Amino acid sequence: MIWKVLGSLLLLKYGITLSQFLWLMCRLYVFPKWGFKIDLKKLGKWAVITGATDGIGKAIAKQLAKRGLNLVLISRSEEKLKSTAKEFESLGVEVKTVQFDFSKTEGYDKIQKILVNYDIGVLVNNVGISYDHPDYYLQNSDDFYESLVNINVLSLLKMTKIVLEGMVSRKRGLIVHVSSLSGLSPTPFLTVYSASKVMVNFFGQALDAEYKNQGVSSQVITPFFVATKLSKLRANGLFIPSVEAYAAQTVNAMGLSTTMMGFWSHEIINFVISLLPQSIVNREIFKSMNGLRKKWLSKQQEKRE
Repeated sequence: MIWKVLGSLLLLKYGITLSQFLWLMCRLYVFPKWGFKIDLKKLGKWAVITGATDGIGKAIAKQLAKRGLNLVLISRSEEKLKSTAKEFESLGVEVKTVQFDFSKTEGYDKIQKILVNYDIGVLVNNVGISYDHPDYYLQNSDDFYESLVNINVLSLLKMTKIVLEGMVSRKRGLIVHVSSLSGLSPTPFLTVYSASKVMVNFFGQALDAEYKNQGVSSQVITPFFVATKLSKLRANGLFIPSVEAYAAQTVNAMGLSTTMMGFWSHEIINFVISLLPQSIVNREIFKSMNGLRKKWLSKQQEKRE
């Protein structure tokens, strides 16, 4: 008798979990196509995007512009900023650029002075760096780790603080934080990067709990594999979307949940992974990352020979 009860409870649990997942999929990736999404222009006239000249950041910026938001693009390369701003001219919005090196700890007052008078409705904390290749913790320098923490963590805190006060005073705004698959489970050989993305996840979710009642939402998006120059992956349309396809779905679903993967197939992958024992997930991640590490070492050996 007790086994029947336990079995029924287990089926009930998985039934509820599946129902919640299906509702999430509809809310994020089906309903927005029918117009049930947030009008981001009502949050403010301007969107600020860090790391906005390449990859996901640039693609998100373009999608926001298509929805009528003026852009403030912040990145390290002045040349890329000018090129991106020129590319966006045809979208019919204003585009401002700010050159800034997020690997440094000083100079954020420069950004604050520029942004203080803008009606900012959306901030996308996108800037980030990872390892050149997977490797043991001791194989990277202190300078590298300091730079990684400054870019992945300090920028998040500083940029959020710069725009949040204005959003709270206006009682409207959305702050989007770009995380990573590596922030969902411990990722050996990308140890510090993985830890930095856990910070992104927890900060974004806690911030939403603090300020949602004051009209400001905070959302964490967690891309899986996306075809960008950095990832060197080719889009297959299903599990590895083009950066443009990924950004389109992500922006459509902005503000609709505290966390999301940003692309429908990535949600399915994450759901399946969540059903597996964590020990199995950890083991497979270790094998995968260690395999990539060995492959990189083999290529370096071939170059030397």
